[in-house]
Amino acid sequence: MKYVSRLMTTTALFGFGVGFIILAVFIHLHGIPGIFIEVVTRLNLHMSYLFVGLGLLCIGQARHFLRLDFSAEYKKNRQFSHAWKIPLIIAEVLIYQVIGFYGLLVGIGKVVKIENLLGLIALLILFLLYVLWYAIAFTKNRFPSFAAFRVAAFLGLIPAFISFLLWTSQFIFLSLVLALIALIASFISLQIKSTPTVEQRLTWIQFACVTATLGLLLIVGMNASLIGKPRALLVGHGLASPDPGGEIGVLAYSPENKKELNNPKTLDNQKIAFSLKKKEGWFLQIIDARVIETVREEKKSFIVPAGEASF
Repeated sequence: MKYVSRLMTTTALFGFGVGFIILAVFIHLHGIPGIFIEVVTRLNLHMSYLFVGLGLLCIGQARHFLRLDFSAEYKKNRQFSHAWKIPLIIAEVLIYQVIGFYGLLVGIGKVVKIENLLGLIALLILFLLYVLWYAIAFTKNRFPSFAAFRVAAFLGLIPAFISFLLWTSQFIFLSLVLALIALIASFISLQIKSTPTVEQRLTWIQFACVTATLGLLLIVGMNASLIGKPRALLVGHGLASPDPGGEIGVLAYSPENKKELNNPKTLDNQKIAFSLKKKEGWFLQIIDARVIETVREEKKSFIVPAGEASF
């Protein structure tokens, strides 16, 4: 009877939690009904966050009751098949309660919501780390003989390949996040060893997956190390032009370069164009932006009148 009562309480809490979250999504998409707008505005409430917070707290409490049941069964039977889930459920309850409490505080206007990119990425990393923890624990308990191989292949190599694809598509932050997950999974797979009761199989495929993972991550890492560092110069070092003798307005640079190495018959068409204000009015001046290689070379430049206003 006590178990049935606990089950009904757990189910009710979980149902309330899901209902609150669905209500929050509905409010986010369709807005608050008109009769409540004045009250919500006066109290400075964010109803979507408020209901999401309540929903997560209810779901967290439901999972807490489940953890109590699992712990009681484990005390009775040390071979309880779901015992490996207990630490995961504890972490899950903590996550639900922290995020739910934060949602409540945002909902009543006591704290600001996270909108910056770094904050969202930090939440994404925490979520993926929990998913990785769950997947590794599930693999080790459900497929003990193939745990090392599965972790290296499915949790290491596949995220590394996706990270590489995201990097080539210029999704930099997501690529680095998945690269971190793949790196952690690969190192964990190397820590899964054979025991007297369980022998790890397909270890050669495991090491091949780890090698491929590290190769993909090396490519991503080498490219990531160049972020913020200049890799090319638009204009060679040197003075592009002496003082034009006026006020420079809009300036544009043309990097077109058709000059072939060791072929003097081809031309370097790099140009700088800018509007120049002098006493006589506005002028358009175009100068050669190439680097002077000898003291005898001169840069080509011309200037034409351009009216009485900037352009």
